[in-house]
Amino acid sequence: MKIRFEHDISHNYMIPEPENEEENLSEESEMDYEVHMLEENQIRGFMRCIRKRINGETQYYYEITSKHSLAQICETDALRCGDIQKILGCLHGAMQQMEQYLLDGNKMVLDPMLIYLDIESRDAEFCYLPSYKKNIQESFRSFASYLLYHLNQADTEAVLRVYEINRKVQEKNYALLEILQEEPETSEEPGKTVGQSPDRERKKPVDVQTDFLAEDKNAELRTEKDKKESKSEWKRETKKKQTQKEKNQKTKKIETRKEHSERKMQMLTGMVYLVVMGITGIAAWMDFLTVTQAGGITFLITAALAYVLSWEKAREKNNGREKKKKETGIRWELPESEEEPWLMKDRNENAEIHQTDERKQNTEAVSGGKSMQKMAKVQTNSQNLSQQEEENVGATTLLWKGEEEYEPHLTLISMNPRERNSIVLVKDSYLIGKLKTKADICLEEEEISRIHAKIQKEGEEYYLCDMNSTNGTFINGRRLGVNEKVPLHVSDEIAFARTEYYIGNC
Repeated sequence: MKIRFEHDISHNYMIPEPENEEENLSEESEMDYEVHMLEENQIRGFMRCIRKRINGETQYYYEITSKHSLAQICETDALRCGDIQKILGCLHGAMQQMEQYLLDGNKMVLDPMLIYLDIESRDAEFCYLPSYKKNIQESFRSFASYLLYHLNQADTEAVLRVYEINRKVQEKNYALLEILQEEPETSEEPGKTVGQSPDRERKKPVDVQTDFLAEDKNAELRTEKDKKESKSEWKRETKKKQTQKEKNQKTKKIETRKEHSERKMQMLTGMVYLVVMGITGIAAWMDFLTVTQAGGITFLITAALAYVLSWEKAREKNNGREKKKKETGIRWELPESEEEPWLMKDRNENAEIHQTDERKQNTEAVSGGKSMQKMAKVQTNSQNLSQQEEENVGATTLLWKGEEEYEPHLTLISMNPRERNSIVLVKDSYLIGKLKTKADICLEEEEISRIHAKIQKEGEEYYLCDMNSTNGTFINGRRLGVNEKVPLHVSDEIAFARTEYYIGNC
């Protein structure tokens, strides 16, 4: 079946065209009734249909705005159990709606290209084509095999569900509605298989009672063990808390004693200072000492007192550092040198070289003319070594020598002056839209669709494809058709609705 796509100002349409004459066997009267039902009623589970007559031919337009076909979704994501259940549930609801509106089930097209889903809710809508007629059982059989090849193999529930459906549809006259109504089967037990009879899975009542008794005994034993362990842990914690309290009390007592002794010493020193100052003042008043002598004595006494107090403070600081060392184990001493280790190594090597040279010079100075020649050689060797070290320090390595060819990448450069961001195309596929969970390039503008467009690499070129967007995808001012692919080249201008980009190289 051929499929065309058209769009107007605000809608996108899919137009299926049957290829074979066998697919177009319905009578005009029957088609008129079915089209009237589809146009006048918004039937749940089916795409809205509009009939048009162009050049004497009847064509059916199905609205697919902001929806994506099942085939497009399966290209990027594998189907999980929830997706399969959603599709089958929508199919079941659509078939029930057909019975209410007296529609023929054989005219439902179960082609993945004609089943459209909402990208977020995964609600499926099907195509009811009046000019199409094929046995619904055969259509669903091929549809079940398609699901089998596009499901997520890591999802066990999905695998079991789809394999069970494919097993049942191999029968000649299977009941489609019963298959769609069934719930997914899960195999939580390792020995359990799908389709196993319930009589084999049932246990005897005696075995069930013994199992319950064994479980109760095990539960009681576990509770007793848990109680014993909790009691032992509680006792350990209480002992630790008591020992910690005793240690804290001892340290507090020692600290209070030290504080009292320090206060007493301060009081005594203050009293002694006041007494000495009083005696010197009385002596100066009674003319036993001159004013200069009394001032010198007071200066000496205050200086000595200040020295003693500063020494006490320094001692307290050292004691505090030692305590912190013991508690934390951190080194508080400054390092011997803050230089880099490789610089220290080079300096040590240079120092060793110079020491050996000096020793050689001292020993050879005792000998005659031969020692002078050796000293000259040593000096030349040391000069060569220093020159080599300077050359190694000043050398610069080249990052790219041009041996490998550089491959430029296409880049999307924003044409909005407020947004100076560029997107370099490195991967093989990019989805563009505002749905953060699915889009690789997320554009948060309101006019952007959830999945707006796609950039796909085929061979050596990148292609731009519109993904049934509402406001369209443009290249060099021309709007792309639905699912139309065009190659991207440097200096092209593309636009997703009103968000414009320039194609450049990087």
